[in-house]
Amino acid sequence: AGTRVLLSVFAAAVLGGLGSAPGAVLGAFLIGIAEEVSVIGVGSTYRSAVGFFAILIMLTLRPRGLLGERAF
Repeated sequence: AGTRVLLSVFAAAVLGGLGSAPGAVLGAFLIGIAEEVSVIGVGSTYRSAVGFFAILIMLTLRPRGLLGERAF
């Protein structure tokens, strides 16, 4: 129960940056918009795939997230 929401929450945290509260809010905003816009193009069946792709792309290009802190 709740696995679909859990994926979106985890994707938002990864997108915004783990450990960054403003980043998590920004990530949630972006994931929510991306999921709703994706329904137009690919249908509601693949809505959860947007979270998977967001995690994949973010961890590949910027592992710390959008607002994550730099490691020294």
